[in-house]
Formats: sequence, structure tokens, C-alpha cells
Amino acid sequence: MHMDAKRLMGLFREHGCVRACLSGHMHRIERIDYDGVSFICDGAVSGSWWKRPEKHCDEGYGLIDLHADGSFDWGYHTYGWVAQP
Repeated sequence: MHMDAKRLMGLFREHGCVRACLSGHMHRIERIDYDGVSFICDGAVSGSWWKRPEKHCDEGYGLIDLHADGSFDWGYHTYGWVAQP
């Protein structure tokens, strides 16, 4: 959704050390691995809009563990409760 996506990807390639590009607020949970970079969208950590799962995004949060070798583990964790309308 960036107007300058080509420029961003050029910067990622130029530096060669970008492993993940993180975003949120889109009320979606997704991971796309492209050209050596994982693009992760982690929903939105807010409560006022939780009157039901928004666009199939259950109430929760993303958690990322970064490792010294540059790798990482990512997962989305639900809160275990259902918002009331």
C-alpha cells in the first residue's frame, strides 16, 4: 500500500540486512515472504472497535522473538475472550 514500494524494496536490497517489515492497524493478520523479507501485518491492538472479529481478525496481538543470528519467530495470539456488541 506504499506509493514508494519500489524505493523501499531498493533500500532493503541495498542494505541486505532487512529481515522483516512490520505494520499494523489494517485489521488483518498476514505474513508475506518476498525477496528475502517477511512483511507482517499484525491487526490492530485496540479495543474500541472490537464488537466482533473485524475482517476475520480475532481480538489479539502479534508477538515477535528476535534472535542474535538475525532470524525471528512470529505468531499472532488471541486474548481468549470475545468482545460483546
